[in-house]
Amino acid sequence: MKQRPIIHIPLTNAQKVQKALSFFWIIISFGLVFWYYNQLPERIPSHYNLSGEPDGYSGKAILILLPIISSVLVILMTTLAKYPHTFNYHVPLTPENTQQLYTKAVKLVSDLTYSISFIFLLIISSILYTAMNVGNTLLGKALIPLILILIFYPIIKYFLSLKASES
Repeated sequence: MKQRPIIHIPLTNAQKVQKALSFFWIIISFGLVFWYYNQLPERIPSHYNLSGEPDGYSGKAILILLPIISSVLVILMTTLAKYPHTFNYHVPLTPENTQQLYTKAVKLVSDLTYSISFIFLLIISSILYTAMNVGNTLLGKALIPLILILIFYPIIKYFLSLKASES
């Protein structure tokens, strides 16, 4: 296998803001969990149906895992973005396209990292909101479509940018 060029792709200002906000969402997530933990009932919603209503419950200790998982994912993805030469690409890398493909791939990982950290914050907020009997869920029926948009919008945007650069 041919060695791929290792090129440092600096983060844009927007990506730096996304990275900072990703870690900020994690801090807020931990803060919310620890602030409200003692006020929660022993069993909290852990699964929601498509209508945004809870249909599964777990012990409240499970809530502590969510910001931890979010942290691990953000750290791994932030680290991964530093190694675009290890990614799979849909076309062979050439001296002419390597910089552009690496840049687009780093942007995709940056966008997804931001989305994931925000999704975890939304999920934690919805669980807390429901568990404390404030209402059904924070976003109700909008939660699942919002999560899907946050996941798939960066992916679709990435593939459209690849298509545009091919033409």
